[in-house]
Amino acid sequence: MAGTGPDAKLQAVQIRTGISDGLSTEVISGLDEGAQVVTSVVLPDLPGMGASNPFGGGGFPRRR
Repeated sequence: MAGTGPDAKLQAVQIRTGISDGLSTEVISGLDEGAQVVTSVVLPDLPGMGASNPFGGGGFPRRR
């Protein structure tokens, strides 16, 4: 993130990852220790826009 406070901007950075257990992943390089990172974003449901799930909100169709 570049800056702090209400004028802060998100900034994409390239990182190198190490081992992962599927829940936590080691970051080997690309971030300074203590850096703030965004790992997900939750968008509000907006009228007429359907669910905020980027994958369609309905999940996988059930087989019968």
